[in-house]
Amino acid sequence: MKALTLWLQNNPVAILIMFVVVILGGIMTIILGWRAFYDDYLSKAVTVPVWLLLLILIIGCLFAVQLAGVQSGDTVVKELETTENKRIVVPQNVVDGKKIERYQFD
Repeated sequence: MKALTLWLQNNPVAILIMFVVVILGGIMTIILGWRAFYDDYLSKAVTVPVWLLLLILIIGCLFAVQLAGVQSGDTVVKELETTENKRIVVPQNVVDGKKIERYQFD
């Protein structure tokens, strides 16, 4: 088994061929078995209670809102630190393409 593992790791073409064979087998299974799948499962009527549909809808909405918050990069906003009665001198800064040197905030 170890020899087979090493051979597969050193021969990516063999892995690619196995991948193609598996994909083609899956496609053939779907094509040849589609009629039986449709007759056995897809053509049947399914009754679902309204409360279950509403529950799925609510959970889906909560999940979508949570996922949107994670993707937007929202983080906890920290409270700003207040600095009073201090003179701030910055030696150099670039704002809107302009180089500003030695300015003060009052």
